[in-house]
Amino acid sequence: MSIVLPSLIGANKPASATPFSNTKSVSFDGADDSLDVASTSDYAFGTSGFSIGFWFNPVGTNNSSGFGVNIFDMRSVTVGQAKPSLWMSSTGSGSILKYYAAGAYRTTFTGTINPGSWYHLLITNDGSNTKFYLNGNSTAIATGSDSTNYIAAGLRIGGYSGNLYYYNGLIDEFAIWNATLSGADSTAIYNSGVCNDLSEASSYDTDRTSNLIGWWRMGDGTEAGSGTTVYDMSSNSNNGTLTNGPTYSTTVPS
Repeated sequence: MSIVLPSLIGANKPASATPFSNTKSVSFDGADDSLDVASTSDYAFGTSGFSIGFWFNPVGTNNSSGFGVNIFDMRSVTVGQAKPSLWMSSTGSGSILKYYAAGAYRTTFTGTINPGSWYHLLITNDGSNTKFYLNGNSTAIATGSDSTNYIAAGLRIGGYSGNLYYYNGLIDEFAIWNATLSGADSTAIYNSGVCNDLSEASSYDTDRTSNLIGWWRMGDGTEAGSGTTVYDMSSNSNNGTLTNGPTYSTTVPS
């Protein structure tokens, strides 16, 4: 069944004790742009559980050749590796989000992703299943069996590690946790459509700040909207490099 999901609404933002500024995102051109982070054992999750969350605003769900795109990919060019990857495409039945690991698609969602609208996706894995939470839904929109024993990985945001299937659009506030976040955490992070400070306990239903192992603010970190380094604002400092000319944008979730 096809489900139409709303785009972000910025009203009713909860008051925050700590001012938090989000004024930048990164724009990927769909041709060859990416943000690349070197391989690290920080992302060797095993079967202990993890979560990946980010905001995205696509120009389209297919590339210029009519193929789908990788929003992110943690594999090398060996496609069967036990590392996370997210595919987005369009079909006659709507838009598809597919999560891939260890040689198989583990979780699939079919619905509607509207170009030009911001969405927040939280992907969680508990060692047995991988789930999708979209736009602050406290109930998963898709669940798939996944007992993959995840190994050390790098990260490419905006394309496939084999230099194909590049994403065209904006991405903001990309984060990784070494814990299985909940549906209630999804709602808190979504924050009625306005980015939250992921280093603050109040941005979660349950404090996950100690589990934040990667956080690229896409222009609002130490890079301050300049240069080709996007700093990892977690304590791990796995900084990313903008490759082939992605640019900073002032269009952000609001």
